[in-house]
Amino acid sequence: MCRPLVASFNRMVRRIEELIERVKLSSVSEKNAELHALQSQVNPHFLYNTLDMIYWMLDEEGNEQLGELVLSLSSMFRYSSQWEDAAAVTLREELEQIGHYLKIISIRLEGRLKIVMDIDERWLNIRVPKMTVQPVIENAVKHGLESLSRQGILKVYTREEESILKLIVEDNGEGMSTGELERLLLSLSGDSPKEGGKGGIGLQNLHRRLQHMFGEEYGLQIQSFPGEGTQVAIVLPIRLEGDTFT
Repeated sequence: MCRPLVASFNRMVRRIEELIERVKLSSVSEKNAELHALQSQVNPHFLYNTLDMIYWMLDEEGNEQLGELVLSLSSMFRYSSQWEDAAAVTLREELEQIGHYLKIISIRLEGRLKIVMDIDERWLNIRVPKMTVQPVIENAVKHGLESLSRQGILKVYTREEESILKLIVEDNGEGMSTGELERLLLSLSGDSPKEGGKGGIGLQNLHRRLQHMFGEEYGLQIQSFPGEGTQVAIVLPIRLEGDTFT
């Protein structure tokens, strides 16, 4: 890809990521008002149509890779801006969305990232809150894998423990020191102010949202070792398709 086009594309990605992050950072009670504010800034249908148009133009020119990037970006924004049905989706839908995000990341990292998905098919129809997995994967890429000089590996897999499901995101990245991990865990528990270090506010907001929806026993469990990587378990109740969140 030519440098000006890459730079322009990256600016567009960053802007949309900022809008998506604002959605994730809004509390559950403020969610609808925040979404309306975002939609007043960017007309979603205009953006979808524009991105689709760019995709077809690139496809006609034979620029397949950039066309796939634009198509993935369009799918991501469409997914993140629609919050009907109490923002509950199936795990299958959530993973399809993650596939678009990982396609963009894989191309950006130019083959330095290996992705391993091992999701038991019996869990694909369980209900999960929308935008549950992406913040964890974003954190793994940004803080653990992006700056690696060696091959990065990102694993996403499931583990059942009695009546709960753990959706685990694991990387072989830089990991966190004992102090960094302690500070992050304290911020998740609410015993320290929110801060934007490794883990960032995104994980704190996700943990709080899960506990608000399901109870104190749910949320995020994190392990990390310097130079070895980080493992984040998203702890969820097992809810079948058709169940609703309150």
